Amino acid sequence: SWARMEVRLGRPRKALTLYRRATNLYSEDEQLRLGWAKLEAEYGDEETARDLFARTLQMEHVSPHAFQCAALLEQRSGHLERARALYGKGADLPTADRRGR
Repeated sequence: SWARMEVRLGRPRKALTLYRRATNLYSEDEQLRLGWAKLEAEYGDEETARDLFARTLQMEHVSPHAFQCAALLEQRSGHLERARALYGKGADLPTADRRGR
C-alpha cells in the first residue's frame, strides 16, 4: 500500500497520515486499522495505538490476528496479564470468526 511504501522510504509520519485518511474512508477495514495501530505503536504514540487496537477489537467481525497484534503491544509494554487475556480471547473465537467473517 501507499502507507507501507512511505514507511520503506523513511517517512512514517506521512504513512500515519495516510492510514488516518484511509481509515476515515473505510472505517470497517480491519487490516487498515491494524496497519495504522501497529505503525502508531512503532513510530507514533502507544496510547493512540492502544485505542486503535481497542476500537478494532470492537468491530463486528474481528480476526484472531487482531487480538495477537493488540496482545503484542501489551506484551512489549510489560502488561503481561493484559497480553495473556488478549491472546486468550483471540484463541477462543468461534471457528467462523477465525477467518475474519
